[in-house]
Amino acid sequence: MRRNGKPRALQLLSTISDSSSDAIFAKDLQGRYLLFNRECARVLGKTAEQALGHDDSALFPLPQAAMIRANDRRVLAEQRINTYEEALSTADGERVYLATKGPLRDADGQVIGLFGISRDITERTKAETELRRNIEQLERFNRVAVDRELDMIRLKQQVNALSRQLGQAPPHALAFVEAPTTGANGSAIGAARDLR
Repeated sequence: MRRNGKPRALQLLSTISDSSSDAIFAKDLQGRYLLFNRECARVLGKTAEQALGHDDSALFPLPQAAMIRANDRRVLAEQRINTYEEALSTADGERVYLATKGPLRDADGQVIGLFGISRDITERTKAETELRRNIEQLERFNRVAVDRELDMIRLKQQVNALSRQLGQAPPHALAFVEAPTTGANGSAIGAARDLR
């Protein structure tokens, strides 16, 4: 049964998908939109009427449209659900979406296109990037601090070794590195080198 030129099932799906905060869509085998929910329209600044029957080249810059189409072809070739991160130009600027796509089948099980659900993960991606940057900075700082501490230990060991040669008590307590067995070359300085 059709109403307003749409299959009833597709009308029902369209009504349900319009209540979602995720972008939900369906395409035929040629990549033309069959379903384009309200969030898709908001994100792209287009009406459903402007998108339905058109492919991604009518909605996105050509490099992005080609990337989307390549992901779509992979889903159709493998005939299984896949998830991709897609960086897209939207009405809100450049955004990153986590797009889950799968084959769309008819009542006989034949693949007639694909469906997709895309969630904006831009803020999460920014937070992950910032976290990675902070971790890298902390690791660099830690390496510098450790190297500096090792340099100080080596200098103190040299002072202790010279003090012993002069028959004086070592001025620096370095029992935590100066074990009964000294470094590879038999000297306290060698023990410091072994710290690295």
